[in-house]
Order: sequence, then C-alpha cells, then structure tokens
Amino acid sequence: MLTEEEFDQWCSQKRLAQSTRSLIAQIRQVPPSRRVQGNYGNVCGNYCSEKMGQTIQFELCNT
Repeated sequence: MLTEEEFDQWCSQKRLAQSTRSLIAQIRQVPPSRRVQGNYGNVCGNYCSEKMGQTIQFELCNT
C-alpha cells in the first residue's frame, strides 16, 4: 500500500480534485465490505501478506 506521501504524489500526478482525494483516502482506511465466497466456478482462500502484515482473503473467478 502507498504511504501517505506516495498517495499525495499519485493524486497530484493524476490531478484529482480534493473531494476525490478525500473519498479515496476514506476508502483506503476501511476494511473490505464483504467476505469472499466460494461458489460454482470460484476458488477462494487466504494469503498471508508479509508486506501488509495481515492475512488477505482472495476470490478467483474461473470463468
């Protein structure tokens, strides 16, 4: 994940409006909104991310 400084640089590079920057910053602070589900044709699991220091769920659609 980008540091705050890297995020600010990215926003400046993309010339994002302040309202857009605020919305993206808010989204970056909250955890995912749903748990992954294994359905027909999907594969799900957990990935232990050393970089982020947490376990991340993933869902792959095999269609």
